Amino acid sequence: MAPQSYWKLSKFDYACGTLSLIALGTWLLAHEPLLAILLAAIADLLALLPTAIKAWKYPETETVYTWFIGLFTASIVLPAIPVWNIENAAFQIYLLIANVVIFLIILRGRLVKTKVA
Repeated sequence: MAPQSYWKLSKFDYACGTLSLIALGTWLLAHEPLLAILLAAIADLLALLPTAIKAWKYPETETVYTWFIGLFTASIVLPAIPVWNIENAAFQIYLLIANVVIFLIILRGRLVKTKVA
């Protein structure tokens, strides 16, 4: 049986989406590499927060395999980074951490539900 996904958007979801769009718009206008990387990570994090909260409350609505693939793809890029500095590695490290966190949230939720059942 496939998990049923339904989510009603809240003010928090809209606020995160709006702030994410503002960060993305600012990122497009930024001419400083470090600022652009920071804004891109902030935009992604703000877009990720509602998903993280939903995964914490309703882990069955997320597929663990999707987040594992994200974790895997973020990790295989790391050896290809030519020079280890903030400009080259920061966003990739952020993606790896974000995918690990969501992956663990989903696993935790499934383990808790298994123990309860």
